[in-house]
This record gives sequence, structure tokens and C-alpha cells, in this order.
Amino acid sequence: MKNTAIIVLLVLACSCFGSTRPSRFYVLTPVAEETDGEASDLAVSVGPIALPRYLSTPEMVTRVGGSELLLAEYDRWGEPLQEGFERTLATNLARLLATDHVVRSMWEASLGVDRTVRARVSRFDVEDGWAVLEATWTVVREGEDPVRVRRSRFTREVAGDEPAAIARALSETLGDFSRTIAERIREEAP
Repeated sequence: MKNTAIIVLLVLACSCFGSTRPSRFYVLTPVAEETDGEASDLAVSVGPIALPRYLSTPEMVTRVGGSELLLAEYDRWGEPLQEGFERTLATNLARLLATDHVVRSMWEASLGVDRTVRARVSRFDVEDGWAVLEATWTVVREGEDPVRVRRSRFTREVAGDEPAAIARALSETLGDFSRTIAERIREEAP
């Protein structure tokens, strides 16, 4: 009887300390628009795309004062950010170029591609209410070496401080990045 009373008291004591807040999960979302042009049979491979190591955590990251990183304990990405970034970029390019032939680099060897998109992302986070994506990137024609590496920076204001607004603003910067790449691919089209 005494052991039962102790167990009941321990359970009650633990419940008094409160429960932890449940984690919320977010994903990057692709652009909604599609190109006005006709469907294309252009084949594009996306990758490799390199993200900074500080983004390999499941928590959403914000930057404070330029060099301090804050990880949101309960606000997390629903998939590794590396995979979400590549998936969303590939989906965006498929929609913007009106092609069903956009793949991520893991399948590149099994598909003859016309262009390969490669990028090294140096920033993909939020600071002072602004989502920031900075990257160097190139579009390579099949069988050729990269002609020119480009640098791009995209920012979008975050509408509020909610994690959903952060995910939306980061998705928008990735959409802007995708439009820039799609434009470059269209300029180089035969």
C-alpha cells in the first residue's frame, strides 16, 4: 500500500511540472505558377546543391546580430532541409520551364540531361525580419564545363514572427532563386 501511494505521488508530482509544448513541423513550398509557354522536353538535373552545415539541424534557424544563431526548439523542418531545398528547387524548375523532365542529381546518370544546375548556398535563414538566400551557382550544358559561376542574393520580408511566416518567406526566396535559374536556362536554350 505504501509503494502504491509513493507511485501515485510521483505521477502527480511529474504532472504538476507541466507538459512540454508539442513540436510543429514545416516544409518549403514550391511556386504556384507555371510558365505561359508550351510544354518542353528539356531535361534538367538539379544538384549537387550544398547547404551550410549550420542548416543540417532539424530546428528552424534564425540569425541574431550577424553571427549568433538561434535554433527554434519546437519549430522544425518536416524533412532534412537539404532534401527539402533540392526537392522544392526541382519542382519549381519543372513548373517554370514547363517540363516533366527535372530530376535530382541522384538520378542524373540514368537520364540524358540537357542542363545541370549546381549551387553552393552560403545563407538560407532569417535575420531582423528578412529571409535571406545567398548562393553561387551555375548551369552546365551536357558534356561541357561550367562557363560562368554566378552569385545571387534574394531577400523577402517575413510577415510576422511566426514559424509559418518564416517558412513561407524562405520558400519565396527559393522561388526567386528558381526564377533566376529558369531564366538563365531559357536564355541558353537551343
